[in-house]
Amino acid sequence: MTKLESVAELGGHADALEMSFESQLPPNETQAVQTDDQKKAAKLNKKARAAIMQGACSAKGMECIREGETDAHRKGLACKMHKAIKDKIQKQDAVTAIKIEGEMAAMLMRPDDNPKALFDQHEE
Repeated sequence: MTKLESVAELGGHADALEMSFESQLPPNETQAVQTDDQKKAAKLNKKARAAIMQGACSAKGMECIREGETDAHRKGLACKMHKAIKDKIQKQDAVTAIKIEGEMAAMLMRPDDNPKALFDQHEE
């Protein structure tokens, strides 16, 4: 579970991050007549969007927010923002983690070596 997903779970708007959630929303943001379910879905989308925007501190994060914007939903769909975050940011983080793990596995440590010194050396 990602930090965003845990925040959404705590805030009660985790459903808004699922791609299937889009079908529960009104066709567009300005639609005058909405069912109670659509009003609830719009409110969850708004909460999830706000949580995502608070966490978007980088250019990549802001790019993911813009990817959630559509003609019908100009403020954005949280589910599309979440998908963009997973596709762009988490994929890169996973590749970086695998690369670091491989580098760490290749390090040789003798019995008299200080582990901290090896980690510090790796960070450089």
